Amino acid sequence: MNTLYRAIIIAIIMTVAMASHAQNAIVHFGYDNNGNRISRTLTIDRNEENSHAIDSTASLSGITETLDEDGSATLSIYPNPTHDILTVAVNGLNDNSASVSIVTVSGGVVLSREMSDGRHDLDLSNMSPGIYTLLFSSSNITKSWKIIKD
Repeated sequence: MNTLYRAIIIAIIMTVAMASHAQNAIVHFGYDNNGNRISRTLTIDRNEENSHAIDSTASLSGITETLDEDGSATLSIYPNPTHDILTVAVNGLNDNSASVSIVTVSGGVVLSREMSDGRHDLDLSNMSPGIYTLLFSSSNITKSWKIIKD
């Protein structure tokens, strides 16, 4: 048997064995300020006594950024990369309306929504996997972020 195939089979067996004994397995992604994924960490907790509940919003990888100079308005985008639902949470707009658009690399707008303060779930399930740009615009703020659709 080829050495490469033997190594692959051993790796698969080890992975299955580890997964069958794991109580909790959590994958965390790290991002830079431009939304580029820069790290991936797998945490496996085999001891149920050491398991702890994780706030679902805290465990989701994404982008959080202040929108204005005084830091009173914030925008969170998660999870990024996403598979189907992308959540955009806006706080501190002070009754100003804003809009969010998802744009392809060729400039085509595939989704556009008006939003106010609060959490908004955007359904991206009908979009093809790839890299998109999320454009946020309000009366005095215009920003963009890279979004990855798996």
